[in-house]
Amino acid sequence: MGRALRSVGAAVMTSLGLACLPVAAQASTGPDTSGAAQAIDFLNHQRQANGIPVFTATDNSLVASWCPNEDQGPITESRVLAGGSDPVGFTAGSSPWSAAPLHQILMYDPLARSAGWATMTDAAFDGGEVMPYLECMGFGNEAADPSTPTAYTFFSELGPSAAQPSIDVDGEGPFAPQEVVGISQGTPTGPQPIFYVLGAGRVRAVSWSLTDQSTGETVPDVHLVDSYAAQAAGDDPSIMWNNAVMIPPVLEPGTVYDGQAKFTGDSGACLTETFSFATVRSDGSPLGVTVPAMSTRPCSSVKTVNTGGNVAPPHVHARWRRGLFVLRSVLASGERLVVRVHGRVRRTRRSTLRLHGRYSRTVVAWTTSGGHSSRHVRVRVRHA
Repeated sequence: MGRALRSVGAAVMTSLGLACLPVAAQASTGPDTSGAAQAIDFLNHQRQANGIPVFTATDNSLVASWCPNEDQGPITESRVLAGGSDPVGFTAGSSPWSAAPLHQILMYDPLARSAGWATMTDAAFDGGEVMPYLECMGFGNEAADPSTPTAYTFFSELGPSAAQPSIDVDGEGPFAPQEVVGISQGTPTGPQPIFYVLGAGRVRAVSWSLTDQSTGETVPDVHLVDSYAAQAAGDDPSIMWNNAVMIPPVLEPGTVYDGQAKFTGDSGACLTETFSFATVRSDGSPLGVTVPAMSTRPCSSVKTVNTGGNVAPPHVHARWRRGLFVLRSVLASGERLVVRVHGRVRRTRRSTLRLHGRYSRTVVAWTTSGGHSSRHVRVRVRHA
């Protein structure tokens, strides 16, 4: 499916002015899925505004089985959780996760085809403090990666014509992409577009730029955080496997910006994406312009740390039962199978590798030979 299954920490909506205070424990009413149709309809409109395929099915089993404990296993779907003292919910231009980019990566994932929604009151927040109001979503039934590299970008809930000039990420977990480049949570930044490059394996951001269309001046101090940058900072790279998040400084309201970003995948693919977006005016109203649609073109590939030589990627079958992964592959002479599960890497010259660990729906595998590595592949794990 192109990246690891992810369950990110809860986004506490203090950035919207909602106090998040512990209260005395009360009996929860249990997950309430009655608002699922409306919530998913709003989310579908937001996906459509950004040119992202909509969900084709509502499946509340993706959320009712775990809400409000994201860490409850086994994890078989992507999960997001928000809590506060009052309901936040969806509108056409906002969600409970409007200032939580890691959560948004899951919400606007172009491959997810099913979504579920539930709310709870006076419930334990991820097994900790009791919160007056909680909102949970689960996503699954992912489509296969496209056969050729394909790009999508999420700009804002209202699409590329109405991005906020400033957002304040605060309460994001397990980390915020801006922290990877030394910007602490609670420090305002510009909007944080999310780039999806599908069908290319693990994605690396090679170069990028952002320009004020009216002045032609390049915006300084723009960052683009990918899984490699997250890993170098000690964070889990699987959360952003085929994504990158742009982090510009606070931008001017009522302004159109043109951008370009170049990405390579460990499959050897390379794409250059050209895009534009407009920020809303100071009073929050849209600028009233239609920006050009995003476009992509192939580019010259850049060799990454995960590719080299003519080493073929492995064909691996994996199953998990009672805390044990069993992975089987056919290796050529001199090849080693390398597998990463939950950040742990194991190597073997044998056709079978056994590794203890908690269940994961996918693992990452590649082969090495003569100092070269194949591209990394995602292997689906059968839960026996």
